[in-house]
Amino acid sequence: MGSNRQPDPMMPQVGGSITHPEHGEFKILKSLASGPFSDVFKVLHIQGNERYAMKCEKEEGNIRYKYI
Repeated sequence: MGSNRQPDPMMPQVGGSITHPEHGEFKILKSLASGPFSDVFKVLHIQGNERYAMKCEKEEGNIRYKYI
């Protein structure tokens, strides 16, 4: 289950924080998963002191194909 992937410098990093315009500030506690289109982090909501999982989608080079 380990990964040799290097952290994407354009994505949030463990120890940093993310501010959501509607929900406030979240501290990034741990990386839970990383894939080609997104990363998932365990975060702490600063104002509510509650823990959540947060999915952050990558924007640059993110091409998804729709199959019909």
